[in-house]
Amino acid sequence: MGKLKEFREKIDNLFMAITYAEAGCVDMARELLKKEQKSIYKRLIPHPVSQKKLLFESAKRKVKR
Repeated sequence: MGKLKEFREKIDNLFMAITYAEAGCVDMARELLKKEQKSIYKRLIPHPVSQKKLLFESAKRKVKR
């Protein structure tokens, strides 16, 4: 149920950004979209450092072969 609520909140924020842009509040729309973009990136790459470390470790294993 939490994911559905989170998805609805994201959709509401995107519609709000569109409404701001149509009303001429471009700066407010831009800030709202930046916030949503950051949250999406955090969900796609939760721990970028650990992802890099895993990539490095897999590359090290391939070199040893």
